[in-house]
Amino acid sequence: MKKRTGPVDRFPRGIALNGAIGMMVPFFLVPLLLTLSCNTSHGQMVSNIEIKAASFDPAIKEVFLKNGSKVEGVTVTKSTLSASVSYSGTRGIVFFASEDDLRKGEPEYGRVVLPEEVAKVMLILSPAIVGEVEKGESDEEGSEEKDDGNEVGAVIRAYNMESKGFEAGSYLIYNHSDQKVDLELGDEKGSVEPEGQVILSSEEWKSKATSLAIALSATAEDDKSTRLFSSIWGHRPERRYRVFIELTGRSSRPVLVHSFYEVP
Repeated sequence: MKKRTGPVDRFPRGIALNGAIGMMVPFFLVPLLLTLSCNTSHGQMVSNIEIKAASFDPAIKEVFLKNGSKVEGVTVTKSTLSASVSYSGTRGIVFFASEDDLRKGEPEYGRVVLPEEVAKVMLILSPAIVGEVEKGESDEEGSEEKDDGNEVGAVIRAYNMESKGFEAGSYLIYNHSDQKVDLELGDEKGSVEPEGQVILSSEEWKSKATSLAIALSATAEDDKSTRLFSSIWGHRPERRYRVFIELTGRSSRPVLVHSFYEVP
């Protein structure tokens, strides 16, 4: 998601940082200072943050991080959240796929920055999707093989676990894409903005076990809606469900949908 920035006041020989009167900085030093500022933010220390994680990368069953002075392993699956980890360290966390990789410091599996002023954090690990080479197109080697999606590295997203209104019988839907997704779940309808989230619920869902039809669609620039996914899901009123959507850009499998439930 692109960040929007407001207008920048320009000065003849530099810019003022943090509103400090009379503090002028030459332009050639600004990138360095902004980098240091960013690193300082990521290096801010936190303590006793409750972290749970899930992984949509089938190759990863456990990830490792530095937790205080010790090495911590976190077992992750795609069907449920991991056991809680009480984390103390920097807000910027580096994850590794093995304990040996962590001790060597490479290769990294992925990075994430914990949100500020949040006591309970959910981390979602998913492989970074490179895309595909369509049939008839040549890659750099000149071949015309179709590569139906290569996955390299990881994207790790951090969410506040304490979402207001997310009760038993409800669905909290996350859109891990740069395109808006329209959805139908039973008789309820909604849409999820890029990198956004929305809660769908009904009084019936809170009191009755049932089956729900789910359908996902995306609207292209020409306003043409395309159905991407449909299924029938079993529903139980004592559970609350987290659903994660990611548009892949692949013709063979345009959307990935992952879900798991909790009993609040």
